[in-house]
Amino acid sequence: MLTVNIKTMKKSFFDRQKVIAVVDKKKLAFLRTVGGYVRKTARNSMKRKGKARATPKNFNGAAYRKWVEEARNQPASQPGSPPFTHSDNDTTSLKFILFAFNTTNKSVMVGPVGFNRGAVPALHEFGGTLQVAEKEVRFPNGGRIWTRMGARGARSGQQTRSRSAKYPARPFMKPAIEKTKSQSRFKQLWFSSGTGSAG
Repeated sequence: MLTVNIKTMKKSFFDRQKVIAVVDKKKLAFLRTVGGYVRKTARNSMKRKGKARATPKNFNGAAYRKWVEEARNQPASQPGSPPFTHSDNDTTSLKFILFAFNTTNKSVMVGPVGFNRGAVPALHEFGGTLQVAEKEVRFPNGGRIWTRMGARGARSGQQTRSRSAKYPARPFMKPAIEKTKSQSRFKQLWFSSGTGSAG
């Protein structure tokens, strides 16, 4: 799977003059349609949970209680199925998927924008282990919790630790590419599931 960089992708968006200048209009339109279809399929495969969904209007109803439960516990999808998304901001979740022209082989490249040093999308797609830095938060009643290290880092004297977080494979790009391959209107293209590109 291709984890993409925003700056790199922006340079090769289909409306850029340098792209328009080197590709036949019909092929360009076709590749843009394919890229959009793969992206839409991948994004739609990831169900929204908790805060990613609209807040129910009835705060006393079962729907609101379910919303709160999902927001607190952030349930995970079954291994082997596309991951859930828990953020209502698509630019900070796995739904942040871009597509652009691949100048190397005159094809379309599609992939999620990397975050957390680019590791998270690939971990969901293929599975693996990630080292997570955490800091201790203590409460006046003596309780404590461990929370992920944010951009601020730890305060002076605050306890820290590193733990291994295991991710089972929850592919979302490969199924989207395979579904696109099965569409008769797209069968003239060759898809590489290893890179997430088509050309």
